[in-house]
Amino acid sequence: MKQKSNLARCYVVSLSKIDAVEEYISSLIQNKQENEFVDFKQFYYHEDKKYDLIKDIVSFSNEVTSVDKYIVFGIINGSWEPAGIDLSTMPDVSVINDLLHTYVEPFIYVEIGQMKYNGKDLGYIKIPVDRADRPYVIKKEYSKHGKTYLRYGEIYVRKGANNFIATRRDLDHIYRNNGAFLISVFDSTVDIGFVQIRNERKLFIQVRTILANNTSHSINICGGVCDISTSRNTSQYECIYCEDRTRKFSNVPSIISTVPLSFSSGMELQKSLYFSISAESSELLLRKQREGERFFAKLDLFDVNENKYTTQPCEITLCFYGDTRIL
Repeated sequence: MKQKSNLARCYVVSLSKIDAVEEYISSLIQNKQENEFVDFKQFYYHEDKKYDLIKDIVSFSNEVTSVDKYIVFGIINGSWEPAGIDLSTMPDVSVINDLLHTYVEPFIYVEIGQMKYNGKDLGYIKIPVDRADRPYVIKKEYSKHGKTYLRYGEIYVRKGANNFIATRRDLDHIYRNNGAFLISVFDSTVDIGFVQIRNERKLFIQVRTILANNTSHSINICGGVCDISTSRNTSQYECIYCEDRTRKFSNVPSIISTVPLSFSSGMELQKSLYFSISAESSELLLRKQREGERFFAKLDLFDVNENKYTTQPCEITLCFYGDTRIL
C-alpha cells in the first residue's frame, strides 16, 4: 500500500499532465519524429481495416516501457503537415473496446481524446500504461473477403515505428519485464546550479524522483538522460549521479555508468538525478525562462541489459541558483 500512495502523490504534484502530453506530441510533429510510444496517421482507420487498429493497439500494449502510448490522427504521412481530422469520424470509445474484447485477450482498455495543433483538430487513441497482463494475444481469427489478416495465437510487438510478430526473444523480454520499473517526477521544481564535490564545483540539473521496482526481478540502472523541451526545441542532458538531494558532497559520489544502481524487486527510493549541463546551456534555459517559455521534462533510464524506462512528459519549473551568470 505504501508504494501506491507514494506514486499517486507523485503524479499529483506533476503540473498540467494533459498539457505536457499535448506539448510532447506537438514537439514530435514539429521535429518529424515517430517512435515506439506515438504513431501518427492522417485519417482514422477505414472500416475495412479494423484489423490494423487491433494490431496497432496490441503492439503498443505489449511494449514494456512504462509510459502511455498514443495513436494520433490528422497528420499527413511523409510531409508531417497537420491536415487535421473531422472528429466525428472517430467512433465512441466503447466501439473500440468492444472490438478489442472480441479479438484480444486479456482485455485491453483504451481511451479517446482530442487536441489542437496549429489550429487543426487532432484526435488520438490513448493506450494506458497499466499493462501487467502482457503478452496480449489474438484470440480470434480476423478474416475479410476470403483473406485472413489476424490469426489465432499471434502476438504483435512494436519496434521503432513498426509492428512485428513477436519472436521467442521478444516474449522473454515481455515476461522478464512484467510489472514495471516506475520513474516519477516527485517535485516539479527542477534545480540548476553548481554542486560542490569535495574541492570541485560542477554544474548540474537536479530532478527529484521516486524510483520503484515493481517487477519480479532485480534491475541495475547504469545510465539515463533528461529531455527538457519548449514549444520550439528539445535539449538532452546525461545523468551522472543518482543521490540524495544536496548542493554539496563531502565525498565523490559513484557515477552510475561505472557503478550501476541496484534495485531489488519491490524496492522504492526517493532520489535526485543529477544531469550534467554546460554554462552556455544553462544560460540559454534561463533566457527562455525570462521570455516566458514553458518547460517540459521527460526522463529515460537504462539498465545493464539495455532496457529503457521512461517517464511521462511533465511540466516543470526551473530554479536557478549559485552563480551570477545564471541567476
